Amino acid sequence: MRQSNSLLFSMLSVFFRFIGGALRAWPITLIAIHFLLPFGVHMRWQYEYVGHYSNKHFVRCDYIGSRGVLEAVTHLPPDCPFFTILDSREWKR
Repeated sequence: MRQSNSLLFSMLSVFFRFIGGALRAWPITLIAIHFLLPFGVHMRWQYEYVGHYSNKHFVRCDYIGSRGVLEAVTHLPPDCPFFTILDSREWKR
């Protein structure tokens, strides 16, 4: 019984050391996830619209992010938000 408790405590110790090491590296983990996932935060780079400034209809929005410049030719929202979350598989490069 005493050896099984010792083994259990050593396994828990290894587990918590692993979790502690992973939590220390969270900035690197977030950066890696940002470049590995196909979706992420993008910033509006360029846009074109028709109509008057107060009543404009966007015809093209270009966004820049971790996957380069993405051009919106479909799925246009009524406006082109400055920051948005986009899936690079659904947008034209």
